[in-house]
Amino acid sequence: MSAGENRTHSAPTALLARARTIGLLGAVLFGLASVAVIDGLQTLMRHDFNRLDLIPGEVVAVSGNMPRNAQSIGDLQYVFEGETGLRFTPKEAFKGFWFGGQMWRGNLSVPADAKPGRAVLTIVDLVPAKRVGDANATQSATVQNPMLVNQIRIFADAAARRAEDPSYIYRFFRLPPFAVAVFFAVLAFAACLTHWLLFGRAERALTADGTYFIHGVKPDSAGAIVAFAHVGHDGFAPGDPVRLLDAKGRARARGTITEKNRHKGFAQFPPLGMQPRYGDLIAIETGGENIRRRAP
Repeated sequence: MSAGENRTHSAPTALLARARTIGLLGAVLFGLASVAVIDGLQTLMRHDFNRLDLIPGEVVAVSGNMPRNAQSIGDLQYVFEGETGLRFTPKEAFKGFWFGGQMWRGNLSVPADAKPGRAVLTIVDLVPAKRVGDANATQSATVQNPMLVNQIRIFADAAARRAEDPSYIYRFFRLPPFAVAVFFAVLAFAACLTHWLLFGRAERALTADGTYFIHGVKPDSAGAIVAFAHVGHDGFAPGDPVRLLDAKGRARARGTITEKNRHKGFAQFPPLGMQPRYGDLIAIETGGENIRRRAP
């Protein structure tokens, strides 16, 4: 390749190299986002919906389904088992957002001097149980809805609670996994958009000089046949010599145009030298002004 040809391709190939680097970065960022999503999903599967991990001095809002025959927050009855220093304060009854139905809302307080341990907060179901086999007899016991039983674990401090969190990301980086996934996904999208813009800019510059991307390779007994698109830049004909260029614009082999239609061109390369690959470049040997002047 001559010095002039080298200068012609240096800027577009530099753009190509930058675009490919940013595209690889985008793929890595999407991979990190996927890992964060997986970590978040496994956290949801391992963390029971009615499990509460608390520390001394903490006050959290809790809610749940209203017992089946409770009409108001005043009908709510609850029982603590385990740590007796906990305090539950019912606040209000409300209509469920997703599925409707009556819900309750309240605050659960942990005393500042609470010791590490476990407790259970049970919202008592008020529906009496029936004796099996006797439709008319009832018992004073009630049928307890397991969704109204909250398992509580009290940790010594925030560090102890974090050390046993199901999320590896939260455990080591103190960040919610789904928030991390969104962050990496946004960066990956930006990287892919930048890749697309740079790649298109490089492709336009190369095409104007009679250089095209190989988008198909078919090995045969005589070497390989490559296909490339040439819409709007078709000043070449079968029999024209072509060069095979690598990603940096360096000539690696020579071939010949064998066929041309409205949108595509085809070139034959011999079995010697570097074999064409998808994404390599093909340059018409006549180059520049000759391409634009020659009749299709």
